[in-house]
Amino acid sequence: MNCWMGLPNTGPWNPNRGYYLFRKTTDIVRPSPSDTLVFIDERDDSIDDGYFVTDMDANIIVNFPAGYHGRSGGLTFADGHAEIHRWMSAQLQAPQQVGNQTQKKEFTAVPGNNPDLLWLRAHATSR
Repeated sequence: MNCWMGLPNTGPWNPNRGYYLFRKTTDIVRPSPSDTLVFIDERDDSIDDGYFVTDMDANIIVNFPAGYHGRSGGLTFADGHAEIHRWMSAQLQAPQQVGNQTQKKEFTAVPGNNPDLLWLRAHATSR
């Protein structure tokens, strides 16, 4: 689930930075409910909890979305619709680990103009 949704046990990911934390559905105004990500299919070698982090300040991919469907993954939005989104950057196309996981796929630095980071930020929350 999008880390900006609900009442996280650890508080907001980027605390005191002025980003919305959507505690109830009526809080979802910007982005609009049709643009606000709720659930996302996460790569199995990235899963560490039920909390999908989108860092709004640092240029890192914290948790990796799945690309099991031709470099695309499933997502749901606050208005109830679902989509398959195609990931564009090479950083999100690393080969999937099979068998014993040797390295967790997370906290990967990316350029500030990475299209997938920008897309995730645009659909996670806003100031």
